Amino acid sequence: MKKRRILLALLGILVGWGGAGMAHATGVTFQTTDNPGSWFECDVTASNSATGAGCVHQALGSDKTTGKSLSVIQLGETITFTSAGQANTLHTAVSLIYPTPVNPTTSTMPFDVDLKPGSRSHPHSSTVTPSDPGLHVFFCDIHPYMFAAVIVVPANHSLTNSNLFPLDFGRTVEIPRVLGLSVVPTASDLALRLVHSFFIITNPYNWQNYALTSGTWNPSYPSVPVTAYFLDNSPATGVNLNGLLQSYFGETGGRTLGAAVPPAAPGVG
Repeated sequence: MKKRRILLALLGILVGWGGAGMAHATGVTFQTTDNPGSWFECDVTASNSATGAGCVHQALGSDKTTGKSLSVIQLGETITFTSAGQANTLHTAVSLIYPTPVNPTTSTMPFDVDLKPGSRSHPHSSTVTPSDPGLHVFFCDIHPYMFAAVIVVPANHSLTNSNLFPLDFGRTVEIPRVLGLSVVPTASDLALRLVHSFFIITNPYNWQNYALTSGTWNPSYPSVPVTAYFLDNSPATGVNLNGLLQSYFGETGGRTLGAAVPPAAPGVG
């Protein structure tokens, strides 16, 4: 199956398929692109979540702390992945992290779909409606740095009702596809490292710039209150996400970078 996907991806590059827009249900739509960082880009024109947040980079008025791959929806709303407009290569949308299901027999997770490059007459897309509130992260198993994250909140939570925050990550999550793990507390070291990696990888403003001289790396994250849970199910409630990640990973005030060392031999790295 992997070889087939890679061959189709290469064929997509050679043929250069195009695409167009599509209708959408209530929720959010992620356009698959070939652009580093925002590979999965939350489409503000095709998203209409009742949370009032939807594509978070639009709701905050800036993508310097969020990138374009994070969204917030209500339980019962849909997540649509489409390659109808911007991708010229094959991508996949696979559930990397999702809340431990209350009822595994009716859960819509795990989720796995191939997103073929679209055409004007046949756009390729897939939609899923999460069964449980909490943190959902999707990735492309062809392009390992391609992520989208969706925080699912209760059906009546919104910016309008002023009850959207703190954003609840859920008590535990499943990480079966890559690590084969289940019932992982959302305030565990592993969960925090994955959340941290998501905001570094998907936001070009957080990428390290290795100049020829030393400098400081100053990553930043959404300054919003969140709730996560420890192994004993006790919650860390109302914690500021930016402060939490910067403190936990030693980035408060910036992290000093050493001068870059030029490669000793020419080539492709």
